[in-house]
Amino acid sequence: MLRSLKLRFALWFSVAATVAVGLLLILARFGLEAQILRSFELINEVEFNELKDILSEQKAIQPAGDKSWKPMDPGLLGAEDIRAVLVHDMENDQKLFYCEIYKEDGTFLFRSDNLGDVAMATPLDKQSMLTLRHARAGEIRLSRFLWKGLRIQIASSMAQAESFFESFNLVSWFLAGGTLVMSLVLSRQLSRLALDPIARLQESARHISAQDLSQRLPVPEGPREVSQLAAYLNEMFDRLETSFEQVRRFSAEASHELRTPLALIRLQAERLLKNPRLGPDETAAVAEMLEETGRLNKLIEGLLLLTRSEVGAINLNLQRLDAAGFVSDFAEDAVLLAEDAGKTFLLEHNEETAVRADPQWLRHVFLNLLSNALKFAPRGSTVHLATHSVGSRWRVVLEDEGPGVPESWLNRIFDRFARVPRAAGEPEVAGTGLGLAICRSIIERHGGTIRAEAGTDGRGLRVIIELETAIGLHHP
Repeated sequence: MLRSLKLRFALWFSVAATVAVGLLLILARFGLEAQILRSFELINEVEFNELKDILSEQKAIQPAGDKSWKPMDPGLLGAEDIRAVLVHDMENDQKLFYCEIYKEDGTFLFRSDNLGDVAMATPLDKQSMLTLRHARAGEIRLSRFLWKGLRIQIASSMAQAESFFESFNLVSWFLAGGTLVMSLVLSRQLSRLALDPIARLQESARHISAQDLSQRLPVPEGPREVSQLAAYLNEMFDRLETSFEQVRRFSAEASHELRTPLALIRLQAERLLKNPRLGPDETAAVAEMLEETGRLNKLIEGLLLLTRSEVGAINLNLQRLDAAGFVSDFAEDAVLLAEDAGKTFLLEHNEETAVRADPQWLRHVFLNLLSNALKFAPRGSTVHLATHSVGSRWRVVLEDEGPGVPESWLNRIFDRFARVPRAAGEPEVAGTGLGLAICRSIIERHGGTIRAEAGTDGRGLRVIIELETAIGLHHP
């Protein structure tokens, strides 16, 4: 889960950083574009002022002998006059500017040579500034001026601006990509710094189970929020430990206290059965009472055993055990027990290996599982047992041909008093509901695992035990 959280944190941070940089670059591009367009407009205005000064200096036609200078109204100049005036003055400017002059009514007067015969735009358009693409000049920024009966259109080439923005776009993509890569690296480090204390808490919490609630989470000295979380969790574990201890104590004490009264009830019932004056009905009632007393005794013994196992009161005599020899000895007894129940036991495979286990308690588990399989399997069916080495693990598989259990119950059958609901028409099978819970507790005390799954073709129940082999154990 933490790996997923770290990944999501890194992705969120990286995307947020990249988007932020991208937005800044977009805003910067819009700002630069606005400034550049404004610069072109100012340049066009400067060129217009120069052109205005040139046209304003033209002399009007004077009578003979009159040497006084009079400026001519530019609106009265003809096309030839304007070309004669501007062709020389605009020779150098044509490298930077494009110019068109029309009369106020739209009559064409002048067009700079660098435009060829292609007009820039309709002179009567009221838009004072616009950007357009000209067939010969390329992309240009056009400014319109109305002065003394003349419509003057001046434009500047935006080729350099286009080149600048192409470079800007390329640099922006590199910056965005670099930001993404750097933010991924940085966010990975940040997520590690932020979540590593939680990961350590998670690792410590894995070792805390219902079998050992005495352990506590280390309270880190890092972020205050994490230390508070660890403290709150430890307080919760304190309450859980107290509750579990009370339940265990009650189970142990209640079971212990019930053993003596039940023993007395059993003795009295057995004495009554020997009384010749009892009639058939009374004898049957006492026999039934004895049967129920025996069931209660088994239940109490199971509770005591389970409680002792969970609190670690059972001392395991762990030793190097020849697994194949142990299974062979068990199989001899299993064949007899299966025959007595009208069923068959088959040892399919017995792997040669060694495990560290207590043979007495391991046999107790095997007998419990066999008893459970024989109880539910139909007459004439076969109970299969196989052992294998899987890596450093010894795997034991016991499978019956009974009705099996629903998939939703495969994990729950190892709980205390678990009673799988039977299908309609299936007989109820007597039991305490503690056998598999005891098996799980003993196997976990050995450091192993036990689980259940559906049998072959979905019928029956397959119980799988895995223990570390003696070779795979770190602590011999």
